[in-house]
Amino acid sequence: MPSRRTHNIITKKLLGKTFDQIHAYKDQPAKTLGKAHRIVRHDHATNVMLGLKNRSVQAYVAGELHDLTDQAVSKAKTNLAKTTGIPREIIDKLLNL
Repeated sequence: MPSRRTHNIITKKLLGKTFDQIHAYKDQPAKTLGKAHRIVRHDHATNVMLGLKNRSVQAYVAGELHDLTDQAVSKAKTNLAKTTGIPREIIDKLLNL
């Protein structure tokens, strides 16, 4: 899972603001669900709700970027594990993005 810092850097570069509150909201279930947290709040409907609640298209886009970043980092780590033979758990610790 990318760190909040990683999410904030991406949205700051692309949208001009960190949207930290969006990332905090989306990842809050990680405290209890761990890696399975993406089963909640990581969907298009949640991002639409965030955009409407914040009256901001950029808030919606920040939510979408959050989800895409999570997916990309997860896929990259899985591919790295497959190609190197290094267990995914080790890669997660080494790359703690």
